[in-house]
Amino acid sequence: MSKLYLFSMGFPYPGKSMETYLETECQYYGKFEEVNICALEVLKADLDKKRDICCGTKTNVYPILFGSKVKYLFYSILSVLDKNFYVECRKLIREKKFDLGKIRRLVKFFGRSHCDANQVIQTLHLNKSEKVKNAVIYTYRFEYQAYVCSLLSRYFDNPVLIARAHGYDLYEERNSNQYIPCREQLLKSFDRIYLIAKDGIKYLTEKYPQYSKKYFLSYLGTQDKGIEEYESDDTFRIVSCSNILPGKRVDRIIEVLSELTSPNIEWIHFGDGPSEGDIKELAKNKLQGKIKYQFMGRRSNTDILEYYKNNSISLFINLSESEGLPVSIMEAMSFGIPCVATDVGGTGEIVIDGYNGWLVNTEDACQKIANIIDNFCSSVAQVTHFRTNARNTWEKYFNADTNYNRFVQEIIETAEQENT
Repeated sequence: MSKLYLFSMGFPYPGKSMETYLETECQYYGKFEEVNICALEVLKADLDKKRDICCGTKTNVYPILFGSKVKYLFYSILSVLDKNFYVECRKLIREKKFDLGKIRRLVKFFGRSHCDANQVIQTLHLNKSEKVKNAVIYTYRFEYQAYVCSLLSRYFDNPVLIARAHGYDLYEERNSNQYIPCREQLLKSFDRIYLIAKDGIKYLTEKYPQYSKKYFLSYLGTQDKGIEEYESDDTFRIVSCSNILPGKRVDRIIEVLSELTSPNIEWIHFGDGPSEGDIKELAKNKLQGKIKYQFMGRRSNTDILEYYKNNSISLFINLSESEGLPVSIMEAMSFGIPCVATDVGGTGEIVIDGYNGWLVNTEDACQKIANIIDNFCSSVAQVTHFRTNARNTWEKYFNADTNYNRFVQEIIETAEQENT
């Protein structure tokens, strides 16, 4: 049996972690002999806040602490000893992309990678003379974390290297200087890259066609929490769920809601963030006295799903500027909730325009989106029809039982082929 070495961005600790959905995936790891989770960038203050997780097999969690600026600076200076640093520099020069911003990013990338890799070596007591056998090295993010895995692979005997790629860790244009270091080097060294949307496969295939045989589609998924019969009341309840950040455009949602003419609208938002104060002030100015609204703050995933199950929700709304393929929409559709969303990233793979919701352009006028919602409000038959279609979409493509069991089985079969 294979041993899994999973590299996360903090999970199962809080703080900087953006991987709450890994908690679901982990429940399907029972076919591995052992699971070792290396949680990168964990804050000291969060060490006593580790969430309980169930992987169905022996599980070890190793927190890799977020380093000080001095420590990262030290390793950044040492990065000039890494031959891949010069390989990447030559590539930038050859492609006429060499500039100060990219070099700063590159130095930081190598510094952080070597710093974290060194911590992992010490924490797991890795030794080149006693290489770990039958191992799968899996990074949940395909940015510097992937290079950490590449550095560590020399301590393993013929490991299988796999990665998931989502949004910012996939689309180079979403990063500062529109650059992710060592992209081609990592694509060459990894065995499989799992994309969470067809849009991701298309993107990598267009940019790096020479590695297309390594690209695989693996949708994320959510678990079936059951679905209650929709009971229409006098309130048309709209829900959104996201961090309150500029790119999530919660302000745009408020502008759209302010244009609605239908009566008895209620808006519920789950999530918080640095822009929360400004958003609440905007909601007060635009919605107060017109639409009932409530900011629920940051809630556990369990609490959010319980709310979806126990309340009559008519519509989910997501007007983000960019996305991978939103798990928040999967969760909503598992309860039969239709969605209106911007057509960005892989969103169009779950929101099918005119079937289980509506796709809108990021530049569409607020009035246009409001008209879509007003028309939907006025048709009970359409609400019922779209709810059925939303649930069917989830069952066919985004059921965690189907997707994660298949994903784990593929990894295990790949590992077995490598070690025979």
